[in-house]
Amino acid sequence: MSTTVGDAGAPRRVIAIVDDSPVEIECPAWCVIDHESDSLVDLADVHHNGPEISVSIPTGTGPRRVLTAWMSAWPYGLDLDGTAAGMTTAGLAVDDPAASTGECENLSAAQLTAFADQLSAHVDQLRRLAEQLSAANGGAW
Repeated sequence: MSTTVGDAGAPRRVIAIVDDSPVEIECPAWCVIDHESDSLVDLADVHHNGPEISVSIPTGTGPRRVLTAWMSAWPYGLDLDGTAAGMTTAGLAVDDPAASTGECENLSAAQLTAFADQLSAHVDQLRRLAEQLSAANGGAW
């Protein structure tokens, strides 16, 4: 399980390439995107992503990430109703991001906290299931 999260330090000024032109933007300290190598079509496409944290499950071919989360911000983007958005959210993908369709949910802090509470309850259920599995196999882990 990866547990590294972004730094909450001061934002920095960086150059983003938008429509083949350099544009100076403010970039949060937690952003890991190299904006100069990320060629964008429109200023609304400028976004910031923090480092991913993830949980993996063991498989016969090695670990597979099944739950990945990161902070994300689209400071110049528009909301679905066409109004300025700019809110920082947490992206959450419940799948291996390498194999995913690219779909994820953007959650507020309250939504992410509620989901984390659900995960905590689920972890308790997984532990009980593991104990039942062990008992069914004569106590073998």
